[in-house]
Amino acid sequence: MRVILSCRGETTGSWDPEVQGQTVGTIEFWYSVSNPGSYTVTVELVDAEGRQSNAYPFTFQADAAPPIPVSAQQLLDEYDANEVAAQLKYQYKQVAVSGYVDSINVNSITGEPYVNLVGSPGEWTLCWVRCTFPPSAQTTLATLREGEYVTIIGTCTHYILGSVMVDGCHF
Repeated sequence: MRVILSCRGETTGSWDPEVQGQTVGTIEFWYSVSNPGSYTVTVELVDAEGRQSNAYPFTFQADAAPPIPVSAQQLLDEYDANEVAAQLKYQYKQVAVSGYVDSINVNSITGEPYVNLVGSPGEWTLCWVRCTFPPSAQTTLATLREGEYVTIIGTCTHYILGSVMVDGCHF
């Protein structure tokens, strides 16, 4: 998630760090965090001559956005139609993907289990939504059956060879 904070300070010219409250322009910056919660960021401004301002702490609350509900078929169709638009809409965002279990496997290199979702049960395809879980989810995944309709929550990361990848998944 990305949080944009604004602070007062100088954008051009000379700035006297001893004068409090002066505003010559606005500095806008962003700070990225992985998890929701309360964060404090300390900002110090430095002018061209190397003079520093006081440290200004900014505390902000990063709330988790609810997952975007989407069917496996809709996600695949959107990426197939326009990958750029789909990336802007879904990449690095939480999604709640609903679809039919095509297969349940374990990555032989990473040891991470994954579930491939499709839009219709029994559909033969080389394109699916691959939902990767932590290894600790294997017991839960062992109860799934091919053809079962499920909703899986995770972070949409990328599109490769006609398939959408969703990582960090859970039910």
